[in-house]
Amino acid sequence: MPKWVPIAWRPDLDCSWEVAPGALTICRGFTPMRRGTYATYKMEDTIASYTSTTIPLVAGITRKAAGTARFFIFNVQSIYEFDSTTTAVDRSKGGGYSASTTNWTWTQFGDTTIATNLYNPVQYSSAGAFADLAGSPPKAQLIASNMGFVMLANIDDGTAKPDGWACCDIEDITDWTPTATNQADSNRLYDTPGPIRALEPLRDSIIAYKDDSIYSAEYVGDLVNGIIWQWRLISDKVGASSAHGVCRVNDQHYFIHRSGFYVFDGAAVRKIGRECTNFLFDTANSGGVNPTTAQVAYDARENIVCFTWTAANVNGRDAQAFYNIETGKWSHGAGQTFTAGSAVGGDYYSAGIVKASQSDLISFDATITTDTPSLVLIGKSDTLIAANAIAYNAAGTVAVTSQMRTGAIGDGIDSVTLDEVRPRMTSFTVGTTPTATFYADNNEMNVGYIGAGPPETPDTTYTAAWHAETLRFNGRASGKFVGANMVFTNNAMEVGGLYLKLLAAGRR
Repeated sequence: MPKWVPIAWRPDLDCSWEVAPGALTICRGFTPMRRGTYATYKMEDTIASYTSTTIPLVAGITRKAAGTARFFIFNVQSIYEFDSTTTAVDRSKGGGYSASTTNWTWTQFGDTTIATNLYNPVQYSSAGAFADLAGSPPKAQLIASNMGFVMLANIDDGTAKPDGWACCDIEDITDWTPTATNQADSNRLYDTPGPIRALEPLRDSIIAYKDDSIYSAEYVGDLVNGIIWQWRLISDKVGASSAHGVCRVNDQHYFIHRSGFYVFDGAAVRKIGRECTNFLFDTANSGGVNPTTAQVAYDARENIVCFTWTAANVNGRDAQAFYNIETGKWSHGAGQTFTAGSAVGGDYYSAGIVKASQSDLISFDATITTDTPSLVLIGKSDTLIAANAIAYNAAGTVAVTSQMRTGAIGDGIDSVTLDEVRPRMTSFTVGTTPTATFYADNNEMNVGYIGAGPPETPDTTYTAAWHAETLRFNGRASGKFVGANMVFTNNAMEVGGLYLKLLAAGRR
């Protein structure tokens, strides 16, 4: 085994270091960076905030043709817009919106932002407050734009049609009545059961997701036969269950189904996350994945897709899985790792994502630099709403516990002694002194377990000592299999690998 071992979290695969040196059974509170390392993170770099006690559902930045940015916060009964980084203006139409609202979706069409929530008429704003969109479009939960059209899905035109869709005439967002001479159209997706849950553009198509199916709409524009958009069924086995649970990255969609994590390239659906799906979906390990609450965001700088969901229904986005597209590595977080801290005061938690790119953020606030990641969440405290950007290699003002645990080390024949574990730090700032426990046992399962707890207590459990000068743990645990569990509380750090000092049993 090499002295320095690159690490990778892969709890669903064989984590024996005889088979996969560097395999981790636990990697919590870290993000997988594009250079192959793992870094701690926090969510306290405030992009913008304003005084409010309203609970936000989701947020996003849109941009006009000239590049001007508008930053909206969508709440149950209101829409606010940041007019600076410290104040926001109520942009709701007169009378506000239905108390039954559970979600908003929106799209940008030229200089016009169009938003919908299912219970109220479709809203539009080019500047200032929103108002009902002309042309009497149906109420809808979902909206997307592409190829000169705006499309609605999960509609109610006086009759609820959860599997229905409608589009405006080409280049005319005020014409929604189909005629023989325009290209407005509407229909339903009957081939599979259930409502349309998400609607997203992809290249020259619009993709509709149901819980267990995916459809692709291609523009035809056939006025003779009345076929404006031609739908084809892509999958009748997997889909997405949340309006913001699909993220578009480099002409591909990433989403969560109850069977796992997937990517769709417009032609075929491919499963990802074989390293960790079972672990994350197990409620004992991470609270379990709830696809109906999923929101997915993307950081272009580090090329990380972040899948978030509400697991315990306590602190909003209280569970996350991070996937680095370039390296293929995963990690996960839970609970307080997405909680902001005293920088904005009080019991502050992330309620939803901010759908925005790095360019969107810079257009909104010119003081934001290109080294700011584009993964941002909208959060709430007792008195504030704030958009908080992730900061890598960082420690928060709320103590965040990051943890790494190795797989079993040993061949099961010769006894070995684990004497030292040295994380290969590319950077490190101490918070609380790190701790580690060394394990040893003649049963591999008791050392390299994957999950909430081992089958049995290891024969040897040794509390290792941390050496701040050399950034290493020292201890002594001997058996046919050994392993280490390391906990870093509020440390700002980036780890590239591990060095383990192993001695033949009986040697010192």
